[in-house]
Amino acid sequence: MGGVAFEVAFEGDALALGEEHLRFVSPPELARPLVVVKVDASVRSAGPREDPRRIDAGPGWVRTADAHVRWRREGQGRYAAHAELEAPYGLSHMTTALTGALVSAEGGLVLHAAAVVLEERAVLLIGPSGAGKTSAACLCEGTRWLAKDRVALLPTSAGWRAWGMPGGDDITLPQAPNRPLPVAAIARVRREDEAPSLRRLDPLRALVALRESTQTAGSEPALDAPAALAEAVPVYELRGRLDRPLTASLREALA
Repeated sequence: MGGVAFEVAFEGDALALGEEHLRFVSPPELARPLVVVKVDASVRSAGPREDPRRIDAGPGWVRTADAHVRWRREGQGRYAAHAELEAPYGLSHMTTALTGALVSAEGGLVLHAAAVVLEERAVLLIGPSGAGKTSAACLCEGTRWLAKDRVALLPTSAGWRAWGMPGGDDITLPQAPNRPLPVAAIARVRREDEAPSLRRLDPLRALVALRESTQTAGSEPALDAPAALAEAVPVYELRGRLDRPLTASLREALA
């Protein structure tokens, strides 16, 4: 999930991934970090119900409404974890939360983004909630979508690679196979009452745009990974009305 391979051993009732998460499962041999998770599925979270989408985290732990996880590094790209999960969604929420923590530990980051595949490369559409990421993705005719709301990004010797992660509103395009793709470009969507235009951001504005969309869990995001990403991948601002096809503009940017 998101470039992280999970090996899960249950110490209680087995739980299953939700239907949305199953859409983003990839062959484990494609992933880089490996985490071995021992799960106690008999423990139930105490206290009032929280927002299941909220993720809290600190050094060596992550927590959602129904998943409490402790993790530690055991070697290069290898981790161990113990999780206490609550049915029915604890396993799904654990994979999302722990993926974010381990991607960050490996020098990557998770962006709130929609992503489409163009010429076998990923183009990410970022921005705050309501900016128009999903609407912009739906206008990328002739492409496939890789992610609807969340993308895991990991640095490799061949450049940054993007993985789709669960969540988000439906995009009216076919889904691409969830495998690591090179990141071609990132566009910060800004809805304005003018003809759409695409302009490249300078390094500082690119960093601000990436930091704005970096998934955080319990603290402000570090700048190292967004800064490295901004240096390696062109970041644009897509400004204007989302009322016409965008694929041609994206192809021009990639060229």
